[in-house]
Amino acid sequence: MVQEAVRVVNVTLTDNAIEPRTILVPADFPIRFVVRNTGACQHQLAAEGIPEFSIDVLPGQTRMVTFTFVSLGQFPLVSKFDDDAQHGLRGELIIQTLI
Repeated sequence: MVQEAVRVVNVTLTDNAIEPRTILVPADFPIRFVVRNTGACQHQLAAEGIPEFSIDVLPGQTRMVTFTFVSLGQFPLVSKFDDDAQHGLRGELIIQTLI
């Protein structure tokens, strides 16, 4: 039986930012990410240190991906296209135990 996502996280990628800048999620539970790119260029939502978590989003596109994190900690969120990080597409993913 597939466990349904317990939380939906809405993320907006612009040409200058990842919003929200900090995302807090529990470990070992499915999280549905709804990632919308309102910028003019292709962007990516990726967590450094978690290579399997990477979502590419074209301009004007919204993508939904469900992911279960198993590692606890703080991971930089980045877009690895061109010089996105220099333009402000940075954030932080915090994964903690569910209390």
